[in-house]
Amino acid sequence: MAKEIERKFLFDGDIDSVLQQCTERYFIKDFYFNKYARYRHSTHSYKFSNEWKNSLVTNTIEIKSTGTLVRDEFSFHLTCGEIPEDGTYTPTLDKVRYIYNYEGHKFEINIYKDIELVMVEVELESETEPIKLPDWIGEEVTNNEYYYNKNLYDRVVSGLV
Repeated sequence: MAKEIERKFLFDGDIDSVLQQCTERYFIKDFYFNKYARYRHSTHSYKFSNEWKNSLVTNTIEIKSTGTLVRDEFSFHLTCGEIPEDGTYTPTLDKVRYIYNYEGHKFEINIYKDIELVMVEVELESETEPIKLPDWIGEEVTNNEYYYNKNLYDRVVSGLV
């Protein structure tokens, strides 16, 4: 089982100018079975000559332990026969993820569909790894349960957003 070491931040800047510099994009639909397990349907695109080109669709089951900065993570890909006919479960938490490379780190900018929220995640090799943050990084929310993906999902599903 792998370890996920991830910090989360709110986005605080000019989103359009930052997205122009991104090289990859994912359309993501998350469905939660429970607090620990989710199904993810993801369509990956890359930028080629300033145009987005679709390249890969993946369907995974991810199981994560509790925790904030460091969590155990297990994920596996599903085959076509293992997913629903329409390609996803419902309801889902939908977001578009853009990849921004900066100072040796890959920043994942998540723009949520049903919530007025732009959040940034960056995965690290260790808890003490030094990291230089872009100037558009806002408040760190790594330890704030309000911003856990499962909690965002629950608010969308229950209509609390």
